[in-house]
Amino acid sequence: MVSMKEGEGLQPQTKRHVYIANMLGIKGLIVAVNKMDMVNYDKGAFDKIKHSISDYLTAIGFDKPVSYVPVSAYDSENLVKSSSKMGWYKGRPLVDELAYSVPTRRVEAARAV
Repeated sequence: MVSMKEGEGLQPQTKRHVYIANMLGIKGLIVAVNKMDMVNYDKGAFDKIKHSISDYLTAIGFDKPVSYVPVSAYDSENLVKSSSKMGWYKGRPLVDELAYSVPTRRVEAARAV
């Protein structure tokens, strides 16, 4: 979850979480870009933060699939159904992105008997 609100964006805590996910071998991310209402649902603002996040992921060596979903939780835009306010976004709403993401198999550590 990354906020579009002025002064928020990609926070150090989020960076740490992504770094840890990468170290643990997480096979993909869904990044919800929230508070799109704060930027009037602007595609340019979304693309700018998406690029910033992508640059960080590349810098830490995260080379797995990433989905970016613009949302406004406050206005319930693009959470459950596609938003008419973000007609430029052609992907699935967040709930569908989560529901249809392909789970990966967890590798179990060998247990000593």
